[in-house]
Amino acid sequence: MTNFMGINGIARPKNRAALKPTQSGFFEVVRLREFFGMGEYGHYLKGGISTMYASYIEAKMRPGTSAEAIKLAKDLIPEVGEIPNLTQFILIDKGDDKVLLLAFYNTAEEQEAATPKAGEVMSKIGHLFATPPERTQMEVPINHTYLTSPAGG
Repeated sequence: MTNFMGINGIARPKNRAALKPTQSGFFEVVRLREFFGMGEYGHYLKGGISTMYASYIEAKMRPGTSAEAIKLAKDLIPEVGEIPNLTQFILIDKGDDKVLLLAFYNTAEEQEAATPKAGEVMSKIGHLFATPPERTQMEVPINHTYLTSPAGG
């Protein structure tokens, strides 16, 4: 992805003029939503993205290896970034030597196409799994990011 106005990972949609900052130098959330064709809940409207897809992977690690697996996963972030069309990757330490990995894609087709490279990357921590992890493909009907930090977003 390109870097748009200093916001990494956000590319200006085609056929839209460049957005200019407000007098205060900041982009107004409403103007950003309008500019990117986004609805109130963060999804893209007509002709854009309305649903995402996720790989939901629960893994049981060998006893006492969760910290090592997390460190190795951090070291693999550049390689994870090479997975085609991956938009976001999250690793959650569930405790008790269990981890949850979430990988997000814009379409089911992109998710399927990424499977070989994703498997290649996962194999690099495979020696730490107590049992082979289960991968479930899921539809993500809502993925809303709050653009402000105060409570209630």
